[in-house]
Amino acid sequence: ININNLDVSSRYINVDKLLKVSERALAYVPKTSSSAASSSQQTDIPAVIHNGSINMARIISGNIDVRNTTSRISLARNVFFLRNLRTNIFHGRVNGNISMNLVTSLMNIRLHGQGIDVEQALLDGAGMKDMLSGTANFDTDISLRGATYEEQVRSLRGNVGFNVKNGQFGPFGKLENLIIAENIRESQFFQTALGGVISGLTTIDTTHFSDLSGKLSFVDGICYIDPITSLGNVLSLHIFGEFDILRNYADMKVRARMASLVSNLLGPIGAINPANLINSAASLNVFTAKAFSLFCEMVSEDEIAILPSFANSYVDNAATKFQLVVRGDAAKPLTLVKSFKWLATATEYDTAVEYVNSLPEPVEGSEAANIEEMVQEVEAEKRTFRYKIKHLFDKEQEIEN
Repeated sequence: ININNLDVSSRYINVDKLLKVSERALAYVPKTSSSAASSSQQTDIPAVIHNGSINMARIISGNIDVRNTTSRISLARNVFFLRNLRTNIFHGRVNGNISMNLVTSLMNIRLHGQGIDVEQALLDGAGMKDMLSGTANFDTDISLRGATYEEQVRSLRGNVGFNVKNGQFGPFGKLENLIIAENIRESQFFQTALGGVISGLTTIDTTHFSDLSGKLSFVDGICYIDPITSLGNVLSLHIFGEFDILRNYADMKVRARMASLVSNLLGPIGAINPANLINSAASLNVFTAKAFSLFCEMVSEDEIAILPSFANSYVDNAATKFQLVVRGDAAKPLTLVKSFKWLATATEYDTAVEYVNSLPEPVEGSEAANIEEMVQEVEAEKRTFRYKIKHLFDKEQEIEN
């Protein structure tokens, strides 16, 4: 069958109702044997559409409302083509080309989107409320095949790049949710202070960003994040890792640059940052100070340099950097953050080690609440007669040597 020209237009299509009609119609079609079905799957479609177009004023599917869809269409060698596809969706515009092999189900999708309302797209398309907002542009170059969702995900290949302007994260962007990592919650060093720290952070807005950009690649059902970065006024993020789509399982690292005015509110958690350790003598006890390495990740200068700066060209030379390990079932967000650690270069780490090693041992029966008080106790002890008698022979031995 050769069709030279085919033009299709519609003022309104409800995809959900159309699928129901199709399902009912299929119920009256005689079932074929598996061998016949297998044979028919290999049969070419005996039709060619040389030229055509579609013009759909409105397409509805669930809560998704698509307007003014136009495209050139054709069919050749079992492949149906949508060329120069243009449509309006989620207050934005999408254009590009799509092809599908009607025999093998292989789809190739190349689309560009502009001005998309992310909040509406997530709500109407995925039922996700208050997760992310902003205005997005995107480019998609992917392929997939299969009759089921699992087959399509496992066959998914390609790349997606996106950029979101002037948006806001949902719960994930709140600092109080980021710092209650498993290693912080379970540490005896912070248990008594953690509640007060979290309460003090609830008034700090770390969720807004001026720019969110990312590149995603898909292979064998895995989404590789390479990377996603955000620019915020007081918190900027660099996210990398992977996400297993079928298992809904994340294995990622989030590295961040945080303004000093915020890190100063973190109490003992902020005090064990190697960059702050020397200046924390008045708020940190010696035992916690010596444990700083448990909450520190040493990285190279280059790794620090790639962390995004702040929005509006804000410069904070005292900004701190930290890393989160995010791993687990994405359906259980409160269990995802496994680890919170401060990032430090080798120089910062070595300086902190030298400082901790220089701290004197507490005097017997010490009641010092912090390093500053402990040092004062030690200095006072050195002036006592007991201390001088106890260390008299130490001095004589040093002279002999």
